Amino acid sequence: MRILKNKIIILVTIFMSLFFIGQISSSYAQTAPDGSRAVVDAPGTEFWEAVRRNNQPLNSQVDSADGGTLIYTDGMAWLKFRSELLMPYFGYTLGATLLAILAFWLLRRSIGIPGGESGNRVQRTVTYERVVHWTM
Repeated sequence: MRILKNKIIILVTIFMSLFFIGQISSSYAQTAPDGSRAVVDAPGTEFWEAVRRNNQPLNSQVDSADGGTLIYTDGMAWLKFRSELLMPYFGYTLGATLLAILAFWLLRRSIGIPGGESGNRVQRTVTYERVVHWTM
């Protein structure tokens, strides 16, 4: 009974936390008079866009070819590859792999021992070693 009570308390706490987080985040969202989300201009947006494109004159203490680069934009190519190609096809590959494992298991099942089991068991590790291995 005590375990059930603790689980209920945890579930109620999680639910209330998610509810209040939703309320807080929705209260920060700005809406236009027609009910749609309002577009708010952030101060300095043009400046940081120019910095990102390296169009803004900068002074740096580092004397190197990339000394004036504040925002390194080459990572955008990786982000585009990751979001458009890697992640969707990774899901398909993972699903195909799981289906292949399932098909192999259904077709082959377990691999039997030709002479049958002998009844002798060999203890590979003691309980202490397993506990240390999986907890350390």
